Amino acid sequence: MVTVAKRMLPQQVRFTITEGGRSILALTAPFTAEVAPASAEGITAVVRASLANCRFLFLPSALAPGDYEARAELLDASGAAMATRTCPFKRVDSPL
Repeated sequence: MVTVAKRMLPQQVRFTITEGGRSILALTAPFTAEVAPASAEGITAVVRASLANCRFLFLPSALAPGDYEARAELLDASGAAMATRTCPFKRVDSPL
């Protein structure tokens, strides 16, 4: 579950896996959120946003050993990133 400030109106969410700055896997999907309730002057309303219809599944074992980064971005109507979260991870050689 994600919370989004009323003034942010993301249209899509994009998930990517990169290695050395090069995109390996990518998925872009529509972003849906509940209608934001009215807020008093100076108070930002926050709504719960659902990514329930969006899944990004991959098998890390399909990646070559190396250093990677998983990234999730909220995109506006023009496709520009409004917010980004990243998580680095390492794929190591499997002993099996």
